[in-house]
Amino acid sequence: MRNHKDCPLALQQSNTTFGIRFVEPLDAHLLQAQLWQHKDIVAIREFIQRVLKFEDQGRGIGIVVTDHSVSSDMIIGYGQVTQWVKCAEISDLIVHPSYRGQGIGTAMIQYLTQYILTSKVNCIELGVAMSNPRALALYRRLGFKDSYTLQLNLGQGTEPILYLAIDLTPYFDAT
Repeated sequence: MRNHKDCPLALQQSNTTFGIRFVEPLDAHLLQAQLWQHKDIVAIREFIQRVLKFEDQGRGIGIVVTDHSVSSDMIIGYGQVTQWVKCAEISDLIVHPSYRGQGIGTAMIQYLTQYILTSKVNCIELGVAMSNPRALALYRRLGFKDSYTLQLNLGQGTEPILYLAIDLTPYFDAT
């Protein structure tokens, strides 16, 4: 990546004291207990298996954020990225309510974008429910720009989802 004075915060290196690692199958119960109490454990296991399949194909990763100061089993965040043909999508970001506002969402996005920058995609995108203004403000602060809106059902009825994107082409050297 070219050194660019206007490089979005999302593309910069993460600076966090929390641990970030790839998700593992054994994380299913911890994810359910600490982040996804409303989800069925079988569905969480299947979800992780899909993420690991993308990882095996070199098309994405899932990450968990841990707080080792509390417990080695304390998962406080989750996020993932999936690479499509020309764009990578960051999705399923969640931070434990007790840890919000501490830079964990920023660190996860920065970690995931560093993975994306090693690929051949031209853009990064993510979607946010319009009913989540806090996440929307974070994504815009990190440099994502409004792209398009879809009506989607995320489990609680149809609602508008705004997709935001960062065009990566200005940040790569011409070769």
